Amino acid sequence: MKKLLATLLLSATVILPAQAETPEPENPVLRMATTTSTDNSGLLKAILPTFQEKTGYEVQVIAVGTGKALKMGQDGDVDVVLVHARAAED
Repeated sequence: MKKLLATLLLSATVILPAQAETPEPENPVLRMATTTSTDNSGLLKAILPTFQEKTGYEVQVIAVGTGKALKMGQDGDVDVVLVHARAAED
């Protein structure tokens, strides 16, 4: 009986959120600072259209150097920072 209940609860936690509709975001624009090399790699062009379609958010990409991207994040000028300099992130 406990196994059945656990299975039902687990199923509900996986299935129910997947069935819920995603609400429209209040502010549908995300400003993201990233490095020029990340922007030039084509990664963002590959993943952002799907993200934007599924979430309703428009992502404005600002491609700059790593230091500038991190500074923009620290200053609150952007919502998201995507860089590849682990030591500088801490």
